[in-house]
Amino acid sequence: MLNPQRSILSSSTEAITVHLHLLRRGCPDSMPHGEIEPSLIGPTTVLPDVSRVKIKPYGTWFALTEDEIRRPFELRAKILEKEGNEWLVRRLREVLTSEGHGVIVNPARAPLARAQGLLSPLGTYIVAPPSANPSRSNGGPRSTVFIMTGYITSAPFLKGGGFYVDGASDHRVSLWPLEGELQRSMAYIGAVSQQNDIAFGFTNGQVTFITKQKNSRRTSAYRERGSANGSATANQAQDVHTPLPLLAPRHGPMEPYHADDDEDKDAKRHTTNMDYPVALRFESEVPVFDASNRDFSFAEGASGWGRLHELPEYRKDIPYATLVTIGFTAFVTDPKYASSPWKVTTPLQFVVVHGTFV
Repeated sequence: MLNPQRSILSSSTEAITVHLHLLRRGCPDSMPHGEIEPSLIGPTTVLPDVSRVKIKPYGTWFALTEDEIRRPFELRAKILEKEGNEWLVRRLREVLTSEGHGVIVNPARAPLARAQGLLSPLGTYIVAPPSANPSRSNGGPRSTVFIMTGYITSAPFLKGGGFYVDGASDHRVSLWPLEGELQRSMAYIGAVSQQNDIAFGFTNGQVTFITKQKNSRRTSAYRERGSANGSATANQAQDVHTPLPLLAPRHGPMEPYHADDDEDKDAKRHTTNMDYPVALRFESEVPVFDASNRDFSFAEGASGWGRLHELPEYRKDIPYATLVTIGFTAFVTDPKYASSPWKVTTPLQFVVVHGTFV
């Protein structure tokens, strides 16, 4: 199968489309697992085996061209074309080789024990194991926040009116990820959610991270019906006005995990407290951290991921050809097609801006 990846340098108009409902569980029509570059593996590096998970992208993307930036070594070469960018190459290595910190996890590197699936009637949340992380104030486990590094050309829908489609708006950012890193990340999410096949949107060769929709309903229907013997059962009505179906809060015996009615617009507090919601509200300002300080380190042992809240906010529009790391939560749902693989949704939590390379 074509490995769908489109570079910022590509001018090709040839495209192919793969529909989610045409993907099949158990079939070999999956994206090959990319190999991690030897230069990014240290003498003590042990990567978990996620080879059993078949990763299946869907969407529309452009065909490959000779000037693609698909792999870390290609991105390093592009970065070094600009004089004085050696520090950015060092930063790229730090963020790619780091396992993360606390609830922040690099799924391309971290052991499988760093995250686990929490099965609910509507799907699987990915959470931090309670044995290794403090519980939330309500006693539940904290959300795992994954990180993915790549480059973007612009982020026009990250602020303001957002991205409008089918009568609704959300805030979003799309990332051109790196081969191998992306593939291991998606396979990791599949492994911890106990799925052998996993599908993810990959339109234009990018992974898109989203908030809740504007004015999405805060509650979904909940009612109790008395049975003949007087017992009560809860019935869930999914909130059809949001693309994040697990986020419609209600109250009752089967209350969805992390559905916080009192969530305010101060999204940066989640990073300060290392306690993230499943997804940010549209009305929240997505935290964008300025990590252009060359002395700030994300290397193992430096705890840079635990100190994101110390970074200044990045207030400008993110410019062309910017190296960034996206922080995102994940949950896995059944798309309701007869034999299609379960799909990953990637709610946006934060953006870390490292620097531009052109």
